[in-house]
Amino acid sequence: MNSIDFVEAGCRRKKQRLQETEPVVQATHKSGTDDVVEYFYPRSNIVLPFSLRSSLWELGENRYCNRPAFERYLNVEDPNNTVVARFVARNVLNTGTIGQKQQQFIARRFVEDDRIVITWKFISEGDGIFSGMKVDETEWWRLLPSTDVAEAGTVVEMWTHRVPMQCRDLPSRESAMDEFHDVLQANSEETLDDVVASLVNVPL
Repeated sequence: MNSIDFVEAGCRRKKQRLQETEPVVQATHKSGTDDVVEYFYPRSNIVLPFSLRSSLWELGENRYCNRPAFERYLNVEDPNNTVVARFVARNVLNTGTIGQKQQQFIARRFVEDDRIVITWKFISEGDGIFSGMKVDETEWWRLLPSTDVAEAGTVVEMWTHRVPMQCRDLPSRESAMDEFHDVLQANSEETLDDVVASLVNVPL
């Protein structure tokens, strides 16, 4: 099994767990004992009439470079297909408070003639109002040519495995943990919006 087959096998295992809730855009798994969220499976499946082979990777490489305290590590194996960086992400909450998190980011691209798989790894650690909170998030993006003649283009399949780490003083800070998750979900949706927006002027 080559590298891209190995990564795709992981994608399929995640997708199989979601087949029973296919119309749902987000699946949540809670423990049976204390009803605490163990992990989330937000995912998307879209078809775009654009060539994605270069623009998606450029988006992943450049999306975060203007974030505060951005630092990219260049001493990596296969730098043409690997991005390793860290930065600070800030979000304004509904209360007007600024929520801040430190993020470490790793992305790897696997390319073959008929498919591209991009894996993303985020480790998010909260600061300030989110202090003590941590989320481990892995994403798989698979790009395939559309087989639907009525909807030509490229199929973009996205899965997310998001595991929140519990705070020592949970459940007293359960509402803050919910806000932390909402911020991460909003960031994921912004990423998808950026993908679509970045491809508007890409030649077919």
